[in-house]
Amino acid sequence: MWEQMNIGLQKTTLGVVTLFIVLFAFAQISLADTAIRWDTSQKGLAYNLVREKLKPEIADLEKQLGRKLYIDIGRADLNGDGTPELIAYIPDTPAVCSENVPCPFYIYAYTKRGLVEIGRIKSYNIIVASTNTAGILDIKSFENNKVRETTYYKWDGKQYKKSS
Repeated sequence: MWEQMNIGLQKTTLGVVTLFIVLFAFAQISLADTAIRWDTSQKGLAYNLVREKLKPEIADLEKQLGRKLYIDIGRADLNGDGTPELIAYIPDTPAVCSENVPCPFYIYAYTKRGLVEIGRIKSYNIIVASTNTAGILDIKSFENNKVRETTYYKWDGKQYKKSS
């Protein structure tokens, strides 16, 4: 009986492992890449800090719409210092982005001067890549909604830039 259960467990484990391999290969995500968890609550300290930073850019559009834009907040420790950087995502459709227009993502770091923008990406989705440049994790961007292509954004010493 234990042998039958063991064989069943081996088949199940093999099936799960195969499924993960297929999913990650199809999505072009490596096992070490990290998806960003988004806080969609539209409240909290990080949300308020980011909203204040984005105010000059979004105030006119919010006035035209007669409402606030949706801003989701993600966190990722990109430089390994133990303090996560903030990633703001504006998934507000159709006001800002749509199926044919990628959404803006803003990357901010906490500094002695307060919150500082260190990157800006227009994409359909981003993840934290398993690769790094000068010890700072790269960002993998999915900028084409129709084709499964990825673009890397790498740290240039001051900010994230699209790699060539």
